[in-house]
Amino acid sequence: MTDIEHPQKRAYHSPARERQAEESRQRILQAARVHFLERGYSGTTIDAIAKEAGVSPKTVTAIFGTKQGIMAEMLQPSAFGKRYQQLLQQIRSESDPLQGMQIIAQICRQIYGLLTSEFDLLRGATIVSPELMEISQQINARRKQFQGAGVAHLAQQGLLRQELTVTEAIDELWTLTAYDLYHMLVLECGWSPDQYEAWLSGLLRQRLLKPQSE
Repeated sequence: MTDIEHPQKRAYHSPARERQAEESRQRILQAARVHFLERGYSGTTIDAIAKEAGVSPKTVTAIFGTKQGIMAEMLQPSAFGKRYQQLLQQIRSESDPLQGMQIIAQICRQIYGLLTSEFDLLRGATIVSPELMEISQQINARRKQFQGAGVAHLAQQGLLRQELTVTEAIDELWTLTAYDLYHMLVLECGWSPDQYEAWLSGLLRQRLLKPQSE
C-alpha cells in the first residue's frame, strides 16, 4: 500500500476575527488601567478587569497571562503611539548630534507626559508588589540598550566629549532620561513640560557632546 500525501492545510486567516481579538485586547488594557489607577495594583483582580472589559477571565489570562503581563503590556513602546515611532525613526536617521539630543528630550517628554499615571503606579506598586520590580528592570534595561547603541554611534563619529568613556556616557544618558527626574521636576517642582524638555536637551548636549569649536 502506497503512502498518500495529504495536502497541507492552509492557515486559517480571518480579518474579522483578528479585529475582534484586537478590540478585546484593547478593552482589557483600558479596563485594567481604570482599575489599577482607582484601586491600585494589589487591589485589582483579573475577575474585575474581565467584568469591566466585558470578557471572561479566561480571555484575559489567555491574552496576557497575569496582572503583571497586563502591566508590562501597558508600558510597552507600542503603547506610546505613532508619534513615538516617528521620533525613533527620526533619531536613527538624524546626522546632527545637537538635533539628536533634542529628539531624545522630546521622546522623554512625550512618553512620560502620556503615561505619567502608569509610571507613578509602577513606582508605588513595586514596594508592595515585588513582582513588578521585574517590569521596571526590563523597561530600564530596554532603554539603556537602545541608548547604548546611540552613544556608540556618537563615539564612532568622534562626537563624544573626549574625557568621557562610552560606558560613562551611556550611564549619564540613562540616568538623565529616567522617569524619576521628570517626576521630580514636572510634578513636584512644578516645571512645565516645555521647561523640562529644554533643560534635558541642553544638559544632554553639555554633558555628552564635544564642544562644536573643537
